[in-house]
Amino acid sequence: MRRLRAEWERQPSTPVADALGWALHRAGRSGEALPFAVRATEGTQGGGVRSALYAFHRGMIEREVGRYGAARRHLREALQINPHFSPLRVPRARAALERLGEPSVQAGPEAS
Repeated sequence: MRRLRAEWERQPSTPVADALGWALHRAGRSGEALPFAVRATEGTQGGGVRSALYAFHRGMIEREVGRYGAARRHLREALQINPHFSPLRVPRARAALERLGEPSVQAGPEAS
């Protein structure tokens, strides 16, 4: 992670933001990872790149921090961009969506 942080300082870019965010998430630091995942996937900062992998990473990080509505959106987006983007991650995305279920009618806007 030290090398990713150094690369981020040297050259902040969409691929580095995604890699650093995912590394932080995998290290159990999802709250710290989320801004990097957002940076990698948002239109202005992310350069407009539509990546199934980046959307998957963001969705999984959002699920971990309790942003269930956003997680649903980004996991679905990953599967819409490319339903075959990874033989390992596609089943994980589908399983995560199934566990998230549909939003509750009584839930607030973040659950939808």
